[in-house]
Amino acid sequence: MVIGAGPTGLVSALTFAKAGYDVVVIDPVDRVGNASSENSNGVQDRRTTAHLTPTVKFLEELEIWNEICQNACALERLVIIEDTSQNLISNRQRKTVFDPSELGSQNFGYNVPIRDNLEGLVKLAKANSNITLVFGIGLQRVVRDNKSVFGILTDGATIEAKLIIGADGGNSQVRKSLGIGVKKKYTGQTALSFHITHEKPHFNISTEIYSDGGPLTLVPMRRKNKEHGSAVVWMQDTEKASFMANNDSDLFLNHLQEKSCDTLGKILSCSAISSRPVTVQLANRIIDRRVVLLGEAAHLLPPIGAQGYNSSIKDIKVLSHAVLESQNDPGASAALKKYRSLRLPDIYLRTVGVGTLNFLAWSENPLLQRFRLTGLNLLQNNAFLKKNAMRFGLN
Repeated sequence: MVIGAGPTGLVSALTFAKAGYDVVVIDPVDRVGNASSENSNGVQDRRTTAHLTPTVKFLEELEIWNEICQNACALERLVIIEDTSQNLISNRQRKTVFDPSELGSQNFGYNVPIRDNLEGLVKLAKANSNITLVFGIGLQRVVRDNKSVFGILTDGATIEAKLIIGADGGNSQVRKSLGIGVKKKYTGQTALSFHITHEKPHFNISTEIYSDGGPLTLVPMRRKNKEHGSAVVWMQDTEKASFMANNDSDLFLNHLQEKSCDTLGKILSCSAISSRPVTVQLANRIIDRRVVLLGEAAHLLPPIGAQGYNSSIKDIKVLSHAVLESQNDPGASAALKKYRSLRLPDIYLRTVGVGTLNFLAWSENPLLQRFRLTGLNLLQNNAFLKKNAMRFGLN
């Protein structure tokens, strides 16, 4: 039983259905039609998701990739710009360029609109005879005995399974129903997400600009209607983010133009803006008896370095291997303990790494800015360190 029909839940369902298991997916949101592209507030979700190379390969093996990649844009280079023009350390911009050809690859992966991702996954799940979709009904609580786990739903129905996968996000009802707490830190930032059209082509380059308040990330999108377009994730101090998002559109564009360091030329238009708080969160336990937490239910990261969704896919990959080795019982204690032992070290490492990177990326402390600049210069000038940084980010 999979709780949550976002990308993590649906890929989980398709993974275990392909392995021959009967899977039921429960979600209180109707994921059919327009609802698939809306967030919890009913506002259209403007985000895109970077699918790094290991994720793409996994989805290809599951025969998922071809269904979601129609509007995917290759990520052929990553450029980090240290915008020091406004501080006392240096009066110019410095670039660090990461090129996948140094690893023998054509690209780092692809950028996929969340709408395309969800609609494609729902279509595949609906067509799979091993998957039952129950939308518009949520989980109320979890009950277990020695051989099974039972999901008590909000409509009073009870569903029996051998394993419950909690893939229901940062506010996981699965986690809450089991009394599993979280370690949580609110960064004081808000992530603004929107699309822009711009004068210059992006050349399939993803750009992260480090300046005051947080990183500004410009992610290339596939060209439509002869317009050059990019997805933007702009992390800012919450007070500044609120002020900017509610500002006059021309003033917002002018501010964005300045902060973009003219990377894409003149910014021509900007879509509606969606926002969400930036939080680092870790569940106190990622497994329980016949229950496993995946994705944001287990670990919630800032939207930097493309680690969030790709870590969720790694959860699914490792869990499926551990479960298949247990043969008949997917919820066997040995399988879940093996999953925990394989995943926890990487989860901790990436949580600390991404949290630290985010802190360094927006810190206005001159000493930390100097440390950040020194680190980027070291990566730019040392091929060995740069290659290993790229390998860590991808794997």
